[in-house]
Amino acid sequence: MRKWSVVIALATASFVMLLDSTVMNVSIEEVVTDLHTTVTKMQLAITTYTLVMAAFMMLGGKLGDVIGRRLAFRIGIMIYALGAGITAVSPSIGVLILGWSVLEGLGAALILPAIQALIAGNYEGRDRATCYGILGAVAAAGASAGPIIGGFVATEWSWRVVFASEVVIMFALLLASGVIRDTKRADPRPRLDGMGAFLSAGGLALVVLGICQSTDWGWVLPKKALTIGGTAITPFGFSIVPFLILAGIVLLGCFVEWERRCERHGRARLVDLSLLRVRQLRGGLLTNTSVQLALAGLFFVLPLYLQILLGKDPIETGLRVLPMSVGVLLVAGLAGPLSSHFPARRVVQTGMLVLFAGTIGLLGTIQPKLDGTAFAVSMFVCGMGIGLVVSQLGNVIMSSAGTEHSSELGGLQGTAQNLGGALGTALIGSILLTGLGLAFDNHVQREASLPAQVRTQIAGDTKKGLQFVPAREIPPVAEKEGLPAAQAEGLAQTYEEAQVSALKTSVLGIATLILLSLWFTRGLPDRRMVHADAEAEPAAPPGAAPA
Repeated sequence: MRKWSVVIALATASFVMLLDSTVMNVSIEEVVTDLHTTVTKMQLAITTYTLVMAAFMMLGGKLGDVIGRRLAFRIGIMIYALGAGITAVSPSIGVLILGWSVLEGLGAALILPAIQALIAGNYEGRDRATCYGILGAVAAAGASAGPIIGGFVATEWSWRVVFASEVVIMFALLLASGVIRDTKRADPRPRLDGMGAFLSAGGLALVVLGICQSTDWGWVLPKKALTIGGTAITPFGFSIVPFLILAGIVLLGCFVEWERRCERHGRARLVDLSLLRVRQLRGGLLTNTSVQLALAGLFFVLPLYLQILLGKDPIETGLRVLPMSVGVLLVAGLAGPLSSHFPARRVVQTGMLVLFAGTIGLLGTIQPKLDGTAFAVSMFVCGMGIGLVVSQLGNVIMSSAGTEHSSELGGLQGTAQNLGGALGTALIGSILLTGLGLAFDNHVQREASLPAQVRTQIAGDTKKGLQFVPAREIPPVAEKEGLPAAQAEGLAQTYEEAQVSALKTSVLGIATLILLSLWFTRGLPDRRMVHADAEAEPAAPPGAAPA
């Protein structure tokens, strides 16, 4: 048992972080109500969480090289526990963003690359392959059990209990981390690339912030303009969103040039850009980012449909999501045999097509009344597709270069995954809320029974952006504005129809993203791959494959 104590500790940390994000997804309405906030603010919190991980994952991997992977793991555990504690007692959305989105995200950015490197440093040969399989199985089990555990605790007690329990678990892991043997550091010890970290984090943050806030601030023309000190920030009369995105792209371009300059002068770099010339790695990262973009959008939309439109509580939401998790769990167990018998590219492409079919099935089930059987079947099909895709991409990425690059590969993998998640939540959330405003306005303007003054007021409100709230909240507000009860109820029905239309538009957008992701699979290996272990030869050394 002592032999496997290291992987048990590392897998437990991975499970806790997966459970953490699951709870926030299945409890979204509970959190909105408890903190007196909005779906838009929750979208910002979820996006910021994945953005922080994406922005600092490469820095987290490099810190592990500098100070040691075990110490990086321990520091990450302490930061994560602090964030979970703040989240558990947060009185407002601002404090929740600080604790969950920022501190937990920073902790995860240290923990996740360290887990990959510590597995490689503590196990060899078949044992290492077994450990990577255990991590995959734990991820699948977390995806399966997470919605149920999180939903049950949130329903029976509070979503806060989950985060409070994470503090206890993380401190237990901190005490148990003594069993982990630290990996040997490079000699001489690497140095940090502070400028590279600043440019990459700043660029990613500005791009995703712009996309996330586009619903509130407007894509081109300002809606609810960013206001600082009472002054609306509207450059040249336009929304600040395109300027943020452009500034982020410029910073990312500067990051690339800075890293190349450091390489020419033999200085410390945040990431070895020559790794990106490896076709297998580049294909794996691009495919991972694009798939995660679609999945994050799906996981953002489904809880809104189940909780806000249908009124399900967190445990009911978890049960409805369970077929997807079961599909992932069943297929994830076939990862090894599939890698041995079929090319990774074919398995991933098949998974994407299966996921596309499941998403189209979900599109047909989004109605004011749930068709439980059709929804469950579609969710299960989606889960099978996800399982086929994710069972291959980790091995593709981590076997694309030698084990001496394990920290950088782990950091790049985490960056790609979380960048896709942040962009997916921001982009699909923006489509959802924009679609809601357009659909509601179109329905209202066709409703001749409503007074012209009411239609004009609603048109003005929708241009500023609508919130995704339960339709039952509409009649009291409408009656307070002077509408008769019958018209207020009719307005609520119209709003519900707009919600269904917006949700369908969002799911259709997700299905389109899945199809577009097939383009990036061209870079995946079209050969059978053995599961990553010390006995497997690296796919190619950095720079061996031309761009």
